[in-house]
Amino acid sequence: MAVENAAKIENQDTHSAIPSWSGYDYQGKVAIYTVLSMINIMDIESEDMNKFTVEIEHLEDFSIKKNGYYQSIHQVKSYQQKYSLSSYKGAVLELLGKGSKYNKVKSAHLHTACQINSVTKEEVKKQIKEFNPDSKVEQFKEYKKLLFDENKFDEAYEKLFINDDDKTSFKRVIDITDIEDEIKNQIELFFEKNESKIDVNYAATSENINFIYSNLLAEIDRIVVSLHKNKDNSREIPFSVFIKILTEKNVFQLTPCTVSNFLKNELYKYFIEYCEENELSEEENAKELEVWYKNWQFVKELSDKDFLLICRKISPNVFVKNADSLSINDYRSLMNENGVKYSLFRMILELEHLPTCLKNIYVLEKNGVHHLITTIANSPGKNTVNSIGKKIFNNLKKHNDLLQLLYDINKMINLHLEGTFSGDIFEIEKAYQEEFLKSPNTYKENITRPKKIEFIKVDEAVEVLK
Repeated sequence: MAVENAAKIENQDTHSAIPSWSGYDYQGKVAIYTVLSMINIMDIESEDMNKFTVEIEHLEDFSIKKNGYYQSIHQVKSYQQKYSLSSYKGAVLELLGKGSKYNKVKSAHLHTACQINSVTKEEVKKQIKEFNPDSKVEQFKEYKKLLFDENKFDEAYEKLFINDDDKTSFKRVIDITDIEDEIKNQIELFFEKNESKIDVNYAATSENINFIYSNLLAEIDRIVVSLHKNKDNSREIPFSVFIKILTEKNVFQLTPCTVSNFLKNELYKYFIEYCEENELSEEENAKELEVWYKNWQFVKELSDKDFLLICRKISPNVFVKNADSLSINDYRSLMNENGVKYSLFRMILELEHLPTCLKNIYVLEKNGVHHLITTIANSPGKNTVNSIGKKIFNNLKKHNDLLQLLYDINKMINLHLEGTFSGDIFEIEKAYQEEFLKSPNTYKENITRPKKIEFIKVDEAVEVLK
């Protein structure tokens, strides 16, 4: 039975990938790209941008609505090297069924990471008619009844869009590695088309485009995190919010929120690259990747302040003058690519018992010895251990929120360095006692002496901590 009021959705038709969807993965980025592409063909002065919304994870992965009614529904598949329609039969049946049931839906789009081999209309009809799913059985039965018993297939097929064409303003086939660039191209296009409406100079610089990109991801992430926590928040983002992010904020207003967004995006991007470099896939490495996803879920739900504290904690050699006001150089230094990929990610994936509490995250204990995973990636030299050790010591003693590391951590896991900082332990202890006089609340009564700064290479740490 067709539903006239497309704003009213039956529960069985709702769609959710929230438990496995981080705010920075492919589906969210495709939604952002699609909205920006639509905005870029609209006149933002004459159109009421509040009438248009993108709805996240309800009727479909995302949907576009106008005045509360569905205009288009979008399902996203990130399969790599799956070119046959047979890999997408369930998605196609869902899109056709919902397009038929909710007849105010004007179009139904399948977004993929690779081009699907072309098939005829009759072949599509044959494949989905023969499709027998293992899940959503009753839902798919209803869709088949609408499409075939009530002869609505032809009408629904006219709404279906697969692969790219010249009928829409957006691409439906974008490789996972290209989606970030496609979004940034749309941001740049927006600035070109609306230059007179942008107050700040240099809006189209790469730094500012990266800034806008991170803020757009954060807006999607905000909704996804709320849904993951089962909070009763709206699933919809008005197009006007996208316009506000594009026009009212800029990189020259760097805030903890902005830096946190930047760093989370860098972390996720590095993880995708790490998986590609090491040929990790969800099919072959499900167990290892599940460890990462659980860790990522915890990290991305942290407040901006707590997330930045963790970044500073795992980069103890990076001096940040003001933790409440980080510079662009600060945020770049806090996410060393090689240290993140080959120390942090390796330890996360190879060890399953990582703590998931703010105080002890990335701290691993074995036989009373506490190891901190760091992103330190300096090449070894004659005096590198002492040089880096001194930087860490000076950094920790100037920041009360990091002071505990010298008392709690026995060894710092890093990429290349091994050995112990040879600074005089009594000089170190004296310096810390002076700091405690200034900040008595940081005193560690149960531990009377700070530990020396000792480095252990990641290869050895993996063996020790297994």
